[in-house]
Amino acid sequence: MERYELANGKVYEISRWSDTCTVAYQGKVVYTGSYAGCRKYINNQK
Repeated sequence: MERYELANGKVYEISRWSDTCTVAYQGKVVYTGSYAGCRKYINNQK
């Protein structure tokens, strides 16, 4: 699991699986897709 804290104080966690990836925020899954899609989702939250 990777943890990312944005400048605005929001903390997102990325969990990678064999063929998918999920992004969680405050313990809830907010995005599921590819790893690149997960990174893009987090970058768009800045």
